[in-house]
Amino acid sequence: MRPNEASGRCQLTRRSFLGAATAVLSIAGSAIAQQPAPTQPAPRVKGPRVWLDMDQAELDAAYDQSVYAPNLEQIVKRYATNSEGVRVRLGPPQRYAYGGSAIEGLDIYASKGPNAPTRSRPSCSSRPVRISWFRTTSGCRTRAAT
Repeated sequence: MRPNEASGRCQLTRRSFLGAATAVLSIAGSAIAQQPAPTQPAPRVKGPRVWLDMDQAELDAAYDQSVYAPNLEQIVKRYATNSEGVRVRLGPPQRYAYGGSAIEGLDIYASKGPNAPTRSRPSCSSRPVRISWFRTTSGCRTRAAT
């Protein structure tokens, strides 16, 4: 610090400030270094192999989507919001049953444009199915789901 001749006060320079900060940090750093390390969790005991080299806990963890998508709740809410917007825009689907129970049904969301492909989705699946028309070698038209 250098005294200021006009006011008689000490002026703080960058060098003196950095020196004081280094001293404070070195004292605090040594105090932090003396604290005990946090305890590590005990290693997990691996159970009997269920599939390949995995036990049941590892196999369950491999299929747990919350491990891979910690924001799963946000994603599911976004799916619901997007789906509701599409239902408002397209209207209710045409429902065709292919079995006796309520879940055995096919929802078809028809497009309003001419000659547009139809997007359908079985109610038990989240993957949309595209129905395409093909001509067979005999010249007949047939449908194929892809």
